[in-house]
Amino acid sequence: MPALLPALVLPLAVAMGAALATEDYAIKAEILALERQIALIDLDVVAQPAPEIASAAAGRKEVLLLSKALLENQQIAAAGGATQTLVVPVQPADPERATQLFREIAATQARIAALEAEPDPAPGASPSVAVAQRLEAEKMTLARLQLSYLQAQYGLPWASGHLPDPGAAAAAAPAPAPAVEPAATVVPAAVTGAETSPAASAPGEEITGGPSAAPEAPATPPAPPWADARYPDIDYHAPWFALAHREGDTIAGWWSLQREKSALDGRAQVLAANHSQQIAGATQHGPVFSARCWNQETAALVVQDGDRDPANTPAAISVDYRLDEGPVRSARWDALGAKQGAGVFGSAAIDLLRQVYRADTLVVRLTDARGPLGESTFDLRGATQAIDAVAAACGWLPQTLTAADYREIQRLLAAAGYSPGAADGHWGPASRRAMKRYQTAAGREATGEPDRASLQALGFSGGKGDAR
Repeated sequence: MPALLPALVLPLAVAMGAALATEDYAIKAEILALERQIALIDLDVVAQPAPEIASAAAGRKEVLLLSKALLENQQIAAAGGATQTLVVPVQPADPERATQLFREIAATQARIAALEAEPDPAPGASPSVAVAQRLEAEKMTLARLQLSYLQAQYGLPWASGHLPDPGAAAAAAPAPAPAVEPAATVVPAAVTGAETSPAASAPGEEITGGPSAAPEAPATPPAPPWADARYPDIDYHAPWFALAHREGDTIAGWWSLQREKSALDGRAQVLAANHSQQIAGATQHGPVFSARCWNQETAALVVQDGDRDPANTPAAISVDYRLDEGPVRSARWDALGAKQGAGVFGSAAIDLLRQVYRADTLVVRLTDARGPLGESTFDLRGATQAIDAVAAACGWLPQTLTAADYREIQRLLAAAGYSPGAADGHWGPASRRAMKRYQTAAGREATGEPDRASLQALGFSGGKGDAR
């Protein structure tokens, strides 16, 4: 370990207690995610028992155990109940670096998914040693990135001098960034029984005192400042919410709302993403349902884990979905190229989002010619605010218009000199053409849809019955 600056003999719980209390819930989620990864390592070794793979996997397991031990130290430090101490340098929290590492983790996960998706060399055969070595190297990279992310996100004490040798299979894995050592702090160490956890101590570290009883579990931490107070049961400590907040997004229920302006013409661009199916932790994953307005086109998208080969991806995907306890509806959506998932665009997306606007849950199942791609249930709390933002950017009403509303709009168009034909309450091709002519004459985007600005100019006063 590098030489330390003079130690501040100060319990970490006193120095950082308030900040750590707000992080405790998130740290528990990180520990659970690490435990799942540690448990899977032995299965990896069984699947590919080559000695070099087993050695690299053992090194990766040590990195994950170290990450877990440091998080457990942080929990005990926050509770203030341990008497054992471990002298290590302090690593200040670095939100900007945590955000960068968060993106690198996602990129590494994508490479791992691509390697795991490579076809077997022969039917029933296990992956080749070469592929397994590349996969293990990426997994070691992921483990090291996770450790660096946790240290940057939570300001964990730095232990870079004790990272295990990853072995030849993980030689390409990047080392964590150099430690920043403003001081050394005496940190209460994780206590398991009568001895310090092996992953939390190493030769050269100062261990003092004796074992103590495990502290009582701290109370539920207060919500972070970006939490939507309407939904206290949602865990807003999850990393995707923290990342969205850092990047200036708005949080509404389970949704993050990203607002930008086109560099070309200044038009509003909005992406609303529902995170209710994502799994917490530095290795977060799970499907995302999104609504967006991009270049004046509305889209609704379901993006799942992993990438696909665009050359072998069908152009359309079968979608079955249900809103709340309503009937199951079937449709054909466009495949998303290299992304695993599907989307619907234009007027079909607007129709779907108007249904989502007044619903509580959305269940979606995707199927292509090769079989099911997955089923997801999204908690739609916050959808009203999210879809309001998308609709405003693309210029349409989120409420469902009734036949009476359409008849009134058709009469207003006819009165303005843009007759759609009979005022039958059905918004078909003739009505869209009439609205496009009206919008063009008014100097607006000619979408053919009854958007807010066009309806206000026509003097329309309906369309309020579904607002929630």
